[in-house]
Amino acid sequence: MPGLLGCSCFYPQDLRPCDTGIVIRPSREPYRIVNEPRGPRYRDLLREGARLCDRFLFVDVPEPFYREHDTSFGPAAKRLVEELAPHLISLTSDRSWPGTRLGEVHGVKSYARIYRYRLDAESLEMLERATDHLFSWQPPLPLDLCLLRPDGEAWLTTIASEDTAYLRLAPEEVAPLMDRTGMDLQRYLRH
Repeated sequence: MPGLLGCSCFYPQDLRPCDTGIVIRPSREPYRIVNEPRGPRYRDLLREGARLCDRFLFVDVPEPFYREHDTSFGPAAKRLVEELAPHLISLTSDRSWPGTRLGEVHGVKSYARIYRYRLDAESLEMLERATDHLFSWQPPLPLDLCLLRPDGEAWLTTIASEDTAYLRLAPEEVAPLMDRTGMDLQRYLRH
């Protein structure tokens, strides 16, 4: 389904290895987050992610005809990027990130800036302060917060503009996560 600037969202059953080098591990299954985590549940989700993940990313999708310094970021997103600067690992331009692939708008291929950061106690605190609910990761904040495991696989994938998020979990991770966060999870079924 086309979305923001010609992007299409793809869901876990559609995932396969892609040009970013991220390979989906077959022992981990996708679980949809049934209700948006807010307040304490949002913070618990991030803290659980910090136990398993060492990086995170979010995205800036400027207009399709952007120049080098154009951005979709408003003041809140710019402040967050500035605050997180010491944790920045890389800033790349790409057409896809976990959960989303950009299409074309009026025959022009769109690109996003993907900001990747180290996830540690300090950057985690900044993410917790930035908002108190998961689907707010869209303008005026950066787009689509994702938490990444050390092997590069997305543990948390957010498609905020679609009010959708999912986790890739090993079977032994599901029940403890639900117990510690109080979240409802639903396993995606394969087609």
